Amino acid sequence: MTLPDYESAWTDIASSSNSTSSYKVFSHDLGEVPILVDVQVKAIDGPNKGYIFQASGG
Repeated sequence: MTLPDYESAWTDIASSSNSTSSYKVFSHDLGEVPILVDVQVKAIDGPNKGYIFQASGG
């Protein structure tokens, strides 16, 4: 397994579609758009508190 070229810290984000906190941009010095991005979501409350999910989208 190789180490990632860029890794961000955990960042708070909302799950609301109409909130400015539901969209994040991360600056990096890679010099190009990444080919592969691994997004993980960690539950902060509820029955899944502390569980890390692999994010998905289209």
